[in-house]
Amino acid sequence: MPEWLSTIESHTALDILGGFVGGILIATFGRYRARRQWERHHDVHQLNVSLNVFAEGYLKIRTVFERPLEHVLPNLHAREVLLAAAKRCTIDDPMLALTGDHHRFVLNYIVNATVEHFSLGDRKSVV
Repeated sequence: MPEWLSTIESHTALDILGGFVGGILIATFGRYRARRQWERHHDVHQLNVSLNVFAEGYLKIRTVFERPLEHVLPNLHAREVLLAAAKRCTIDDPMLALTGDHHRFVLNYIVNATVEHFSLGDRKSVV
């Protein structure tokens, strides 16, 4: 076998092995981070829209949808405004208080995502 062919084969094998080991390390680290977030109940990048009714001595919760913030608020600044409002929430005052000039912008994104679950849409027949 020529020397140049064995050199290519050894580099290719090392590249494949390195990619395989790197992939395993990345997957293991991702699972570790996900597990730590789950254990800490730290899922702040998830938006949950629900209907909450206190009736007959019970709190009744109906979740409309739950999605990652990136899907509902594609704008980074809008996500930062919402997360800042969430950090100001307390046990005594759990409601989000969106202040400033951009609160309508953030709320519009959330309303648009919520409306998708209640609209039937129109079908157009093509003849």
